[in-house]
Amino acid sequence: MKWILFFVFFILMNSSWSQSTQENRKNSKGSVMIGEQILTTWIPSKYTGSYTYIFNEKWSLEAEYSWASFSTKFVGIEIGEISENRSTLQARYYVSNSFHFTFGGVYSRFSAKLGNDYLDNLGNKITTGFSAENLGITGGLGNRWQWSNGMTLGVDWIRINYPVVATKIDDNSLNDVADSADRNDLKDGIKTFNRIPTFLLFGLNIGYSF
Repeated sequence: MKWILFFVFFILMNSSWSQSTQENRKNSKGSVMIGEQILTTWIPSKYTGSYTYIFNEKWSLEAEYSWASFSTKFVGIEIGEISENRSTLQARYYVSNSFHFTFGGVYSRFSAKLGNDYLDNLGNKITTGFSAENLGITGGLGNRWQWSNGMTLGVDWIRINYPVVATKIDDNSLNDVADSADRNDLKDGIKTFNRIPTFLLFGLNIGYSF
């Protein structure tokens, strides 16, 4: 999907139509977009869906949902599968034809299943997992181009998500891990998710404005 979006982005960016973006945005009420965030944390890539309400040529308000799952190591500990979901409500403020700043709130949920390396006191593999959720603030910058036929293309160049409040932690299953060092590493991993800011670099979005 990322290469298709990049190809469309390259073709449209070389079109003079993009000069009318501000006027087209002024005459629109909303946008529906799908996309992919190419480089993010904690999982390297996420798919997105969003709806944007357009107030005028300067301001819009967007609800975005992103998701991904992956099997890998996380902050040095072996985990069977990781899934991450992020819901963002953000304003987009345009300072030029297409360039804008974003800012708002973000809700993040991280869940994981334990890998085969973790055993309970009876020597059995632990197949359960843990999850953590937090609320935070977000800010970034991007470009969004809109054509007279409704086609809309956007790039989020960078976005930082800063966790503020840990709303829920479900780590009861970690008490079954026999090795205390492993158990502490896992609990430290949860703290890492709820304390360290995450980022997005180069997110591509394509959709339709009306």
